[in-house]
Amino acid sequence: MFDQIYIENFKPFQELKLPLSKINLLIGANNAGKTSILEAILTMKTFFGPRGKNTSYGWHQYSNRIYHPFEEGNQIDFKRVVYAQDEEREIKLGSEVTVDGKRMTKKFSFSPEKGSCEVSSEGKTFRVNVEREKEGIKYTIEKNDFINVGRAKDIAFDSFSIYNSGISEVEEFSEKFPRIAKKIFFIPSYRGTHKSFREVPSKLYEPAEADLQNALDILYFIRERAGYEHVIKMINDFLNRYGLDDIRTLPAPEKRYEVVMRDTKLNIDVNISQVGFGINQRLTMMILLSYYPEESLVLIEQPELHMHPRMQVEFAELLPEIVKRKRHQILIETHSEHIIFGLLNLIAKKELDVSDINVFYVRKEEKAAKCEKLEVTEEGTVKEGLPEFFEADIDILVEWMRAVSEG
Repeated sequence: MFDQIYIENFKPFQELKLPLSKINLLIGANNAGKTSILEAILTMKTFFGPRGKNTSYGWHQYSNRIYHPFEEGNQIDFKRVVYAQDEEREIKLGSEVTVDGKRMTKKFSFSPEKGSCEVSSEGKTFRVNVEREKEGIKYTIEKNDFINVGRAKDIAFDSFSIYNSGISEVEEFSEKFPRIAKKIFFIPSYRGTHKSFREVPSKLYEPAEADLQNALDILYFIRERAGYEHVIKMINDFLNRYGLDDIRTLPAPEKRYEVVMRDTKLNIDVNISQVGFGINQRLTMMILLSYYPEESLVLIEQPELHMHPRMQVEFAELLPEIVKRKRHQILIETHSEHIIFGLLNLIAKKELDVSDINVFYVRKEEKAAKCEKLEVTEEGTVKEGLPEFFEADIDILVEWMRAVSEG
C-alpha cells in the first residue's frame, strides 16, 4: 500500500507530499497542476518498475531526456519537465509504502549533472549521491545508518536498485519497490468505442498490458472464466438501470467478434456501438478496475466525461465496492461535484469511513502549485466548503435572475 508520494521540482511543483488513502480525489481549476501529479506518479512507476525494455531507467541513461507518459515517443527534454525550466534543480520522485507491516521509503533524484538514491526504513537511512565529473561518473555515500556486512566496492545505482553497497538490507529494501510500482495503472480520459466489430484476440492480456484499447478483448476472455462471475454481475447490474442486460460476445465474420447486450424493453440484442457513449465510458473502466491485480494504485483522469450526473453519482457509489473487493487505492482527477457529493453522501450514510477518502485541492499560488488536503467530516461535509466549485453557478444564477427581471 502506498502511504505517501513525494514530488519535488516536477513541472509546477517545488515540493509535494501526497498522503494516500483508499479513495483520493484531486480537484481544482484547469491548469492548476492536477495532471502533473498523475504524470509524476507514472514517471516514478517507470523509474521504479521492473527491468525490461523501456521500463527501467538509470541516472546515466537520461541526462537530458526523460520518460514522460503523455509525450509522443514517451521522451521529453529534462528542461521542459523540471520546475521553472531550471536545469540546476534536481527532480525528486519517491514513495513511502507498507510491505509486510513494515514502512519503507525510496526517493530517486536526477538532473543532467547529478542525482541521488535514498532508501529508509524504521528510522534508518541510506543515501548515495552521483555526480558527473570530467574524469567520469562519481558515486559517494552521503548517509548510512545501516551496518555494513561487507566493504562497499564500486557502488552504483539506477532507479531500480542500489548495487555493491555491501549492505544486503539496503539492496533488499530497494528491490521491493519494482514489485509495488508495477501495480500502478492509468485510465486516461478518452474511453469507450464506436467500433461494431473487433478482431478476435489471440490471448488474454496480462494486467500490465491492459488498457482502454483492449478492455473489451479482456471481456471476451473473462466472461466465461471461473473467478470473474462478479465482474459480469456488476456490469449487468449497472446495465439494468438503463434498460439493458446480459452483456456477452458473439462471433462475427472474418475472425472478428461483437459485444452485445439485450434491450430489456424491446427484447432484442444491440451492439455496444449502438448504446450511449457514457455507458461505454463506464463499462471499460469497470472492466479494467476489476481486472487489475489486487492492491493496485489506479489513476483515473476525469471519469465523469460523457456521463450524465446520475451516472456520475452511481460511479462514486461503485468505488467502495471495488476498493473492498480488490483492495485497490484509487486516485481520481475530477471536476465533478456529483462524484464528490456521491462519496460524501456515502460517508454521511455510514457506508464509507471518513478515513478512507482524501480530497486534495490543487491550485496555483504565486510561482508554484500547491496541494492542500481538505478536511472531510464524519457527517459527510467538507469543512469550509469546496473551493471554486459553486462560484460560477452562483454568478450565472444572479445574471439569469437579473436578465429575467429586466426582460
